[in-house]
Amino acid sequence: MLAVLIAGFYTWFQLRKEMFPEVSVDAVSIGIPYPNASPEDVEEGVVIPVEEAIADVDGIREINSLAAESMGVVTVMIENGYELQDVMDEMRARVDAIDNFAEEAERPVLEEVRLSSQVLSIAVSGDVDERSLRKVAGEVRTGLLDFKQGKPEFDIRNPSVWFLSKIRKE
Repeated sequence: MLAVLIAGFYTWFQLRKEMFPEVSVDAVSIGIPYPNASPEDVEEGVVIPVEEAIADVDGIREINSLAAESMGVVTVMIENGYELQDVMDEMRARVDAIDNFAEEAERPVLEEVRLSSQVLSIAVSGDVDERSLRKVAGEVRTGLLDFKQGKPEFDIRNPSVWFLSKIRKE
């Protein structure tokens, strides 16, 4: 029993902890810049060739594409049970072998899709007037922004102060 407790404590302290953990969604994004091209030209000149080149790669669950002005993006969802890096390497080899890209198109960029999720929301409340609450909320916000300086693993997104007033029943 003591060994289990010791092993548990040891494991707890060895676990990697992050404020905004990156979460892999087993997806790959292929961005293909095509300067000054219309969405139609992007689709025909770069998106369709990429889709055709990777369509039969083992481990692909779904392919979604976007053709916009000057840019094409192909997002590939990977099947469960496949190693993301292996599928990505095969896709990179297939994309690099494409010889019918539009002349003006730039080199495709393959990237693993990573997301980070919110870990913390802070609410300030109290039996004081709105002005006092706003002041305290602003101080908390400023303190967090000051704390963030020099800490790349710590991210504050869309900091804002919201105020909710009581709903009165008459």
